[in-house]
Amino acid sequence: MTNAIGAFFTPLIWAKWVVKNNGLFDRWLDGALILDPTAGEGNLLEAFIATAIDKGVEIRREMLERLIGIEKEERFVANFFSRMKSRYQISFPRENFRIEDFIFSTNSLMADIVLGNPPWQNFNDLPHLYKEKLKPY
Repeated sequence: MTNAIGAFFTPLIWAKWVVKNNGLFDRWLDGALILDPTAGEGNLLEAFIATAIDKGVEIRREMLERLIGIEKEERFVANFFSRMKSRYQISFPRENFRIEDFIFSTNSLMADIVLGNPPWQNFNDLPHLYKEKLKPY
């Protein structure tokens, strides 16, 4: 899998279930801005795109611009962009997937819906330097 801190990616099938069965897809279609602050490889964001395709909804750029991901592991973000291109032939807006640790972000962002799967790691098991950096938060 990966050795990144607490990385566990929500399977796409589960992400699609959450998006469809909690009204999130319809809210996105109606204009809601979706934020995943711990996006990993972007499976929760992909669920909106995959659901649209499943339902025969044409994906427009303004829809993609309402999907925002934040992830600190650059390789995960690269995998997302690669998958969007190969699986869906979509050029996802680069500016909509930030490479940073959202805990330390100085960029403010307002979203209608925050949907995420936070890292699965006990604080005590984090690397010492990262724990020290997190303590003030």
